[in-house]
Amino acid sequence: VNSYIIKLMFRKLKTIVWLTVILFSFFLFHNVQALTLGISSNKFTVNGSAKFLTFISYFDALRASNETLDSDLAYLKSKNIDGIRIFPNWWGPYSDTNRPHDTLMNPADGTLRSTQLAKLKTVVEKANSKGLVVDVSFAKEIEQLSLANYKKAIVSTVQALSSYKNIFYDIQNEYNCNNLTAGDVLDIRNAVKGASNSALVSASIACGAGPAEAVSIATSANLDIINYHDDRSANWYSQTGARVNSIAPASKPIYFGEPEKWSSGSTLTADNFTTAVTRAKSAGAAPTTYHTRAAY
Repeated sequence: VNSYIIKLMFRKLKTIVWLTVILFSFFLFHNVQALTLGISSNKFTVNGSAKFLTFISYFDALRASNETLDSDLAYLKSKNIDGIRIFPNWWGPYSDTNRPHDTLMNPADGTLRSTQLAKLKTVVEKANSKGLVVDVSFAKEIEQLSLANYKKAIVSTVQALSSYKNIFYDIQNEYNCNNLTAGDVLDIRNAVKGASNSALVSASIACGAGPAEAVSIATSANLDIINYHDDRSANWYSQTGARVNSIAPASKPIYFGEPEKWSSGSTLTADNFTTAVTRAKSAGAAPTTYHTRAAY
């Protein structure tokens, strides 16, 4: 009897040990995967450590199937990409007179479409599980929202995503090209911070604006990131370092978020993009993007 009891207790002990190992492995895996994006001076940090980040354009993420997201994100991570740049309200294959209501923001009242919000959360979660950061970029002009409804929709989005720590925001893609003023940027920024003070906020600038203007809007609107879309001139990749140097040293991270893009039939090479990223990093940029139409 004593031998039977000892064997029974030993089996139970083995079961407890195995369950403990499994549970520890489960929590360890999820803790390793979970990302917290932060800022320290002019650098991004991931889980507290400074890191130069490389992004890739993945604008139409919300229209991708879960299977496509899984395979695409796994592939990007295998190529040492650190993050994706997405638009929750991105152009679809339609004209101005034929707009399907499949973007995040409802232009009629600034509410969020529940199906698209759920998909946005899925994208952010799947990115996080692969160790990827997400640049969530907004564009008022796509659904032609009023400024008031646009601000309302952005604030609602930030509130809905407040538990995720692997994201930052561009509150208006190329704001100066899309009829927003510096005052509008400041107003939206303040509303976002009121909704989630820990949200990391930028507003990209382009359309001929130079590095000084990029610094100016980041300073005047108290943005967390200098988000500069540089001019797409010839040999842009060889000039990236000099353009970063024209901003650096800065007290905020410098993000070259939308350089020249790769398109089907483009003569740009992988070496061109590698040159741009390498020179941006050497000059002190925090992240930069491999811009491509492949995920439009």
